Amino acid sequence: PAAVRLSHMSSNKSRLQNNHMDAADVLLALTAPEPVVRYVEQRVRSAGLRVARVPATATVLRVSAPSATLEREAEHLELEKRLRPEARSCASERHWPMREFVLAQRADFAGAGEGGFFTPSERVFLVTALLEAVPVDNASFSAALAAGAVREVPPRHLSSLLRALASVGLLGEVSAAHCAGRLEGWRRSVGLLREWAWLRSSEPLALDAIRDYWGERTGFLFAWQAFYVQALAPPAALGLCIWWRRPKGTSVDDDSAVPVFSLFSVVWAIFFVQLWRRKQAALAFRWGIHDAHTAQAEVRRPEFVGREVVSEITGEVELVEGRGSRALRYAASLCVSLACLIVPLAYMFVSLNLQGYISPAARHVLGVRVYHEALSAFAAPGAVFDPEAWTGMLPAVLHAAVIFLLNKAYRHVAEALTDLENHRTQEAHDNSLIVKRFLFEAFDCYIALFYIAFELRDVDRLRVELVSLFSTDVFRRVFTEAVLPLLMQRLSRRRHAAASAA
Repeated sequence: PAAVRLSHMSSNKSRLQNNHMDAADVLLALTAPEPVVRYVEQRVRSAGLRVARVPATATVLRVSAPSATLEREAEHLELEKRLRPEARSCASERHWPMREFVLAQRADFAGAGEGGFFTPSERVFLVTALLEAVPVDNASFSAALAAGAVREVPPRHLSSLLRALASVGLLGEVSAAHCAGRLEGWRRSVGLLREWAWLRSSEPLALDAIRDYWGERTGFLFAWQAFYVQALAPPAALGLCIWWRRPKGTSVDDDSAVPVFSLFSVVWAIFFVQLWRRKQAALAFRWGIHDAHTAQAEVRRPEFVGREVVSEITGEVELVEGRGSRALRYAASLCVSLACLIVPLAYMFVSLNLQGYISPAARHVLGVRVYHEALSAFAAPGAVFDPEAWTGMLPAVLHAAVIFLLNKAYRHVAEALTDLENHRTQEAHDNSLIVKRFLFEAFDCYIALFYIAFELRDVDRLRVELVSLFSTDVFRRVFTEAVLPLLMQRLSRRRHAAASAA
């Protein structure tokens, strides 16, 4: 139900969270003037939530909820909780020790009467759902916007306060608040990575601690990464043996063991998928999320626009959208998505011309000549991108960088198109967004490889292009996802230590 995407603040905000957020579950960062911030505080408090401003800031609010409010919301959302061993009354509950939380049966659930009845991820989920449900009063909200000299006017159909703030560009971020005490389980799980136990353990990470703190999605992400790294050991070992025993002077094209490795890779991939499905099902069973997708599928998005009609089944008023309007929205989204594919297709031919892969006799694509004499001249012997020189790799490296930038730019386009499609449920919205991004990024990344493989039919160039794109992307990911965050964290700690010493 919490449709607002939870993301973690940058390192300079994480210090603020650790020092001041011990009583908070969610941070609400606004980019709003003082009258609007006061209005948000008033509306959030009226919904039964606790709200306070983060010290030394004027527009970042820390939001939490009393235990009684969280329990009522958990019952409303039918949140599944683990039962106490003595409360598992039937055989099915002994095998599946989970039950939808009911306030009247609170004592039957594990953790009842203790301070940590809800895990940190459950608290964030419940508080965010409560924030999503905070209503907006259009008259008073418009008055607060006018008092803050905000000219934008929110759409009248929005009933959620967060959606109204986002519509006028005043919602900066909704993020989980990191608390020092709650981080201990996560730190213990990360500590396992520093030991060699992760190589011989069937579960190298403390997945339950990760899930309790970060939520199921992040738990599955770490579970998949750990499972994938362990599963790569057999093909890596076989590939190393084949490389070690290869006679000197024999290329990979002439090695008789390469087909064996290829066959092994196919069999390995089949087993990997099936074994991961078993692991995923076991984790889902352990965490009690077997029907989470069903519950999400029934949640209507606050942004859904339609006309009010009386349901013939329930007799209640509900919003529906006409088929004609929906078809027009989908058609517009499809046309824009197809038009966006022209950009990576065009740059692919630019990159292949710069590498000298396309000859003057190359066939036209969609009636357009793909060979460009001026660009191909850069790949001539002695030119800037001479294939025999080290600079001949630069077009492939530049192609990988452009792929990253295009994928990043298309994310915003895909989000706008998905909003235009006006999906009724959050699950349908997310699925449509995933499909758009997957198809665009797959086309962007692999169209050059397909062209070289099936049009040029040049295995050597295909290998060079594949290795260049893959290696460049690996270095980019390692730098942006590991090295750069580590440097920023250490720099932030030094600045904080210097400020404390001063």
